[in-house]
Amino acid sequence: MPPLVEVGTVAGREQTGKSLWLVHLDLPQLAPQVQPGQVLLVRCTDPEYPAFDPFLPRAYFVFAVDRSGGRLSLLVALRGRGSSWLTGRQEGGQVAVHGPIGRPITPARLTRHLLLLADSTVGVAALALAADAATRRGCAVTLVENAAREEQRVPARLLRADVEYRAASPAAGGLLGVLPALLPWADEVVIAAAPPLLETLASLRRARLAPFTLHANVPLRAIPLLNATSGGDAMPCGSGVCGACAVPTRGGTRLLCQDGPAFPLEDLRLDTTTALEDEGAQP
Repeated sequence: MPPLVEVGTVAGREQTGKSLWLVHLDLPQLAPQVQPGQVLLVRCTDPEYPAFDPFLPRAYFVFAVDRSGGRLSLLVALRGRGSSWLTGRQEGGQVAVHGPIGRPITPARLTRHLLLLADSTVGVAALALAADAATRRGCAVTLVENAAREEQRVPARLLRADVEYRAASPAAGGLLGVLPALLPWADEVVIAAAPPLLETLASLRRARLAPFTLHANVPLRAIPLLNATSGGDAMPCGSGVCGACAVPTRGGTRLLCQDGPAFPLEDLRLDTTTALEDEGAQP
């Protein structure tokens, strides 16, 4: 089904960290369609009195969804004008939303142990719904978040109770530091990170260096966070028209909004990717 444009209602908001908010939206048409890993484009201006600043919508992964209740939640980090507007909306306020965007992220049929690696708050938002869906179908799920400080991490209580949450830090080697212990356990891995880390991981895998020497056949999918420094993916249009979310692969250029957000790691050629730093892409 093609993406919808729906004006939703703010059902509530809660501050979960120093600069982190959960925003709950009632979207009765759109919420039942959302699948793990998909993105919404949020127009961060009042639908009743539209303005052109900020002009472009902001892309947010769906953190949680109640399909039967027509409600979903976005994990929003305060990083710019758009996120400031969204987290400041009061209950009952209206928000124009376009989506869902992208292909669902679901484990392979035989996966029993799913390892999820998030290199930022945005990475956790990208993977949280996939973690929820995988545990519901009986998978054991471990989610690892890399953050330099405690206040930068997503509170583990926001995740489903049977998702094992682990914290990593750059000082301890980040996500690469946890792989030797966790990779032998995993049947499948999904990582959400910026291109430099994904390219490093791909290089290690191509070289079959430890810990991939014995576990190179474990499926590993990657979500390139093209604009991780400003808080989200570069998906200004969500339709494939603007090309801002282009990702180079061995099969040619692909788009996050149409072909992603997750790709097999071995297909990516991220050493040629340049992050979009346009102000309009900031959340």
